[in-house]
Amino acid sequence: MVVVISYGVILRDNVLSSAPCVNIHPSALPKYRGPSPIRTALYNGDTRSAVCLIKMTPELDAGDIYMSRDFDIGINADNKSIEEMVSNIASDMMVEFLANPSSYVPKPQCGEPTYTHKWTGDDELIDWSRDAYAIHNQIRALGAGRTKINNIDVKILKTEIIDGNLHILRLQPSGKNPMDWKSFVNGLRGAEIKIGE
Repeated sequence: MVVVISYGVILRDNVLSSAPCVNIHPSALPKYRGPSPIRTALYNGDTRSAVCLIKMTPELDAGDIYMSRDFDIGINADNKSIEEMVSNIASDMMVEFLANPSSYVPKPQCGEPTYTHKWTGDDELIDWSRDAYAIHNQIRALGAGRTKINNIDVKILKTEIIDGNLHILRLQPSGKNPMDWKSFVNGLRGAEIKIGE
């Protein structure tokens, strides 16, 4: 029997010792151990990552690697789209692995580990002195960036980069439903747009 666990689950030692336990982790281990590997990769602007099947150990995400499969991260990919991609990749990997587990020899992780953390609402605050790519990465990683536009508190929900420029696609003013950028601008009735104020 093999116990399969998706990432983010901690097991007691007695469970780990009762049967071989395999964990699905969405990063190129030992890079981005911990609770938020996908969000961290997006926030950092990574263009490639991986899905790893690892042997579970008492130390978090430190087990030997059974299988690893790389994938690309597009410039406008977001957390939801990457999670869907990872789910599909991991499903295929598990089918292959469970068909003949003994044929996969676990190999130690190589390199210096890096660790992720849990993101909070404070991480959503946008610093407009950062460049367009950094702000875009923040929003697509966390699902929202908080700021003021014309003294209105808003959450920017979706952006894209076109020719190196940041384009706001969707946002949510405080107390209102999400809307596209054009609808928001129309509501300003021709006022000069002041982002961050």
